[in-house]
Amino acid sequence: YQSSVVEGVSTGFIPGSATYSVRFRRGSFGLRTVSESTRVTDVWCVSTESGTFTAWSGRPYLTGNSITDPALQTLPAGEATVRRAFIPRDEDHVIIASDLDQVEFRLTASMSQDDQLIKLFHEADATGGDAFTSILRDIYQDPTAQKSDPRRQLVKGVIYGKLYGAGVAKMAITAGVPEEQMKSVVDAFDRSYPGVKRLQQEIENVGTRRLQSEGQGYVLTKTGRRLPCDDDRVYSLTNYLVQSSAAEIFKMNLIKLDQADLTELLIVPVHDEIVMQAPRKDVKEVMETVKKCMTTSEGWSVPLTAGVDGPFENWGQKYE
Repeated sequence: YQSSVVEGVSTGFIPGSATYSVRFRRGSFGLRTVSESTRVTDVWCVSTESGTFTAWSGRPYLTGNSITDPALQTLPAGEATVRRAFIPRDEDHVIIASDLDQVEFRLTASMSQDDQLIKLFHEADATGGDAFTSILRDIYQDPTAQKSDPRRQLVKGVIYGKLYGAGVAKMAITAGVPEEQMKSVVDAFDRSYPGVKRLQQEIENVGTRRLQSEGQGYVLTKTGRRLPCDDDRVYSLTNYLVQSSAAEIFKMNLIKLDQADLTELLIVPVHDEIVMQAPRKDVKEVMETVKKCMTTSEGWSVPLTAGVDGPFENWGQKYE
């Protein structure tokens, strides 16, 4: 693939500041070549020969962190073939990628103000540990459990199932385990970290009150963005709030990358990951700067950290 570059503008809003504009450059991806850019509000997109590549959108992706046409965020975690299409502009550059660490779960811990969950994340960050493994050891009362323990996937299933509004039956089907087994894990999690369930209940109560008094159930993000729900899906507001907040954090991080004069190195954002290129000779310095820009330490009880991978000759190498 040959790199084809075009400039564009992303606009949006950050609390306490004026509307921002971010210039970016794009190269070819897959067999689709960028032909022109479009300025829009709160949506980062470029028009292509065969459609529109949208990095963020409102509906149908209300949370604002999905990509459409092509839906790159739906690629399997281990799929490298399509990702190999993302290459640096020349041999003097390499690919690097940065993605947020468990951002939805970290936001949930902050929003819930669950003391035990907040403490767990701080300990994991200080020791290089894994939050899911720590929870596994806690709820199973097994201090010897390791990250490779298959029960860790059950724990993750419970956590993200709760965030997505899934019930025990749905979680069990997804995990491929009996419902009774999944329920025991859910109950153990709720006993150890009651703040998460309390957060869900509070959000649903607010949504229900707004539905009854205003005719529309909705939740507001930290930036003031209003996220409505269908009348029979008030339970989905927790998911909307967490994922939308994650999307806003990610966008703000991209602004920090722009302020660090790295905009010319951006290639494509995918959900909570930014794919970039960097001069081969300066890659270590660039990666350090990217990590700082992609990390949010203020305003939340749990730091919203990020990792940086690379250097690679193409994005697919990260997933091989």
